[in-house]
Formats: sequence, structure tokens, C-alpha cells
Amino acid sequence: MSRSQALIESAVSAFQSATPATIYQWVQQLDSEYSRHRYPELLVHHLPDYQLDKSSARAIVAAVDAMKLAIQLQLHTHSRRVLAAAVICRALNDSLSKWQDLGLKQPLWCAAFKSQQVNSTSDSYYFCQWVLCLADARLDADVEGISELLTGPYRFRYWLFARQLNSPPTMATGALLENTTSGQQRYLLTTEADGWLTFDAQRQKLTRVTANECQNWQLADIKPNNDILKQLDYIRALNQNLPSVSFKAPKPLLSAIKRYTSGSGALAPVIRHIQQRPLLAESIRLAAAQENLQANDPWRMDLKHLYLWLGGTKASVVLATASLQQQFMQQRVPLQQSLMQRLNLLTELLSALSRASKTPLPTPAPLLTLLTAADLFREPSLLRASHWPDVKQINSLTKHSWLGLSDNTKTTVGEQRLARQLIARWQLEKQLHMLVDGNSDHPLVALMGICNLLVLRVFHPNAAFSNQTKQQLSAAMTRLKLDSSSVDRALAEATAKSLPYCPLTELSASG
Repeated sequence: MSRSQALIESAVSAFQSATPATIYQWVQQLDSEYSRHRYPELLVHHLPDYQLDKSSARAIVAAVDAMKLAIQLQLHTHSRRVLAAAVICRALNDSLSKWQDLGLKQPLWCAAFKSQQVNSTSDSYYFCQWVLCLADARLDADVEGISELLTGPYRFRYWLFARQLNSPPTMATGALLENTTSGQQRYLLTTEADGWLTFDAQRQKLTRVTANECQNWQLADIKPNNDILKQLDYIRALNQNLPSVSFKAPKPLLSAIKRYTSGSGALAPVIRHIQQRPLLAESIRLAAAQENLQANDPWRMDLKHLYLWLGGTKASVVLATASLQQQFMQQRVPLQQSLMQRLNLLTELLSALSRASKTPLPTPAPLLTLLTAADLFREPSLLRASHWPDVKQINSLTKHSWLGLSDNTKTTVGEQRLARQLIARWQLEKQLHMLVDGNSDHPLVALMGICNLLVLRVFHPNAAFSNQTKQQLSAAMTRLKLDSSSVDRALAEATAKSLPYCPLTELSASG
């Protein structure tokens, strides 16, 4: 038995007495396999060997396509699993009440079903709708459903998903292609914008088809036989390694920096580790370019000279900012786009209020934002949510208030464990310790508190202030010698620069 056949049989077992729990367990198995190798994309070719009802076959194919699309969109691991499970539920029985009777409560999962309320249909629904129509195209060569989505009144909801297709939707991985002029046959492995990767079974070699040549290839009438499918099940060209979302600082680089700054190590290892990470090397050059080096071109200068010119402290700040930005974008949570909008607004507010209050920032505003918001990317309630909470009352000046909570509520955001770790790893304790040690009298803490509050007011303008919040806000403004008019001007300036409002939705804005 091949591993594709084993995966199908485990799905059949899970679907026989389907509950949200059994479906999610199978999705975890699918994700575990798919995160290492793309052989589940071949399941569509194995299904004819099984006497499955149409809904079960559709659920299996749609789950694989949901995984693939979620990975292409860089959705968070938990999010892609929930969406794949929601697709299976909708394929088996498109009734939310039926699954709720079986114990379904997860918000993102529930949001994938059609809402009866006007204008409350979520991105999860459109994601699942697209994937289900894609499964119909794979199974029955029926592209009418996809055509309706891309030409209907809500077509803008599906544009992002359509952009991920680099071949006709009927061409699944492992499909047998035939050249219309030469008659050559090859098996499709990978589709990309610049061409396709195919497998020539007769010659046992991989061949790339350029974008211009793709038009000469079409689906053959012959289905892949079992011998070929067994071979493709293990072909190394379908291997994949997904990025980690561990938010770990690059330890070898940090160790080299620490030895260099303490005088016990050389600069060469630091430069070598930076060169191994093109994004970090580019960030150093960009930082130097912004300093307007006289008679020198940063893009031609040696990286070692640029590092020395910036200085160890400033270079560490630049590297930390670039590293965190990259890690925060590796995998997306359902609210990723609007969360990044809030963080962009927070960055602009920190800069504007810093100038208005004449409070110097110890590091650039983007780094302050990323460090203090790091724990939001690990907050369980945010990872599971399909919508931001409707905040009626603002209970504090911390980021707790973004979740509609008070400071007394124990959360990942409140503990700031990740923020503390990142500040320590990047050797920024001296500059930023006050943000995590509870020193509420420090001007930087007051500045951050006001900015947190203003971000929330932009997105929830009708939210009331608790008495504690009023007292904290008054104390913070007094500490920074700010009045309401200067705060309003800073808010107007930051809003104009960051453009936090966007007519597009969470997923459709993340392309």
C-alpha cells in the first residue's frame, strides 16, 4: 500500500462517523504529511480505485487544495488546519447547525459557513467556496463553478486566490500532459509563474516547460497508471520545507556579535553570518544609504566597512528590525493584514508623538512596535479569531485593550515573555528594559501607552474609557507635557501616513 492510499483510507475512517474532532485529527495527519512532501496532491488520481460517495471524494480533494492555498498565502499553521477542516465539513454537509450539534464552536471554523446576516460573510467562507469549486474542477473537469465565482458580484473576493493558479484548474499535480505538436507525454509536478516542472517517465528525467511553451501542452485522455503514481509518491521533486514561525533570533549571528562587542571575538564571523542572510545584508546597505554617505556608494562598499561605519549598536538595531519583520510575515494569522495595519499606525504614532513631546526614541519606531507587539502573534485568542472583538470600553493603555481585555486578565500579551526574550537576545536591555519591567513612570512607557490607546480609538471610535483608563491617560499626558490638541494633530498626521483603513478584506488584502 502506498502512502497516498494509506492517507485515503484514514480519511474514509474519519469520515464514517464524522465529528469536528475526528475531522481535525485527520487534517493534522494531512498537514504533517504535506508539510514534508506534496504527494497528497496526487490523491485525486487514486480516488477512482475507491468506492467513495461524491461528497467524501470532494472533501479529500478540497482539503488538499485548502492546504496548498493556505501555504501559498502563508497562513499560520493553526489557521490552515482549521480552514482545511472547515472545507471538509462543508463538503460533507454544508449545514453549520449540524456541526454545532456535534460540538463545533471554533470561531474561524464556524465563519466558513454561509452567514444569514447581511454583510457578515467572512473571508473564511470565500476561501472555502473557492477551494470547493476548485475540487469540482479537479474531479469532474467542471470549471463552471470557478467561472461563476470570477465573474459574479463578489469576484473581487476571489482574485487573490485565482492569482495562485499557474495552470488551468483541471490540471492537477501528477496529470499526464501531451504536447500538441510532437505528441510527447510528461507528468505535471509543479506549476509556477515562469513555467512548469514535468517528469518524463520514459527517460526518467525532470524537464522544465517555459511559460511560452505551456500553451503547447494539454491534458491527455489517459489517466496516470498505478506504477507511475507509486513512483511520483516518493519523487524528490515534490519535497517541500515550510518556514518556521518560531520567532527565534539567529543564534550564531548573535553569538558572534556578542563576542565582538565584548572584545573577545573578531568582526569576520559577524560579517560572514550577515552575508549568509541576504535580507540582513540588504538591511545594512539600506540603513547606510539613508545616512547619505559622502563620496561613497553603499551598494558598492564592502559589508564590513558599512558595519563599522554604522557602529555595533546601530547595526544591531537594523539587523533586529529586519529579522523580526521577516519572521512576522512568514506565516499569517487570520487577522494578519489588519494587525499589520494597526502596527503600521502604531509606528507612525510613536514617531509623531515623539516629536510633539520631544521624547527621544531609544531605537527606531518600527523596532519598538515589533518588539512590543511580538506576543500578539502568540496570543491564542487572536490566533483563533476571525474578527477583532467589538470593543465597547477601553480598560487600559496596554495592548490588552486591543483584545477588549483589562490588565488583570492573564494572557500571552500581558506576560510579554517573547518581547523580553527578543530584547535580551538582541542585547537591547539597556535601551528598552522599561517597556517590560513595569516602570510606568518612564516617558517611553507613557508614550507607548498613549499610542496604544490612539490605535484602538481609530478602529473603535465609539468605545468608552474606564475610570482607570482616564486616570492613566491623564497621567501619561502630564508626564509628556502634551495637551489634547497636540495629540489630535499627531493622530491626524499618523493616520494620513499609514492609511489604516482599507476596503479589502483580511485575506484578499494580504497578497
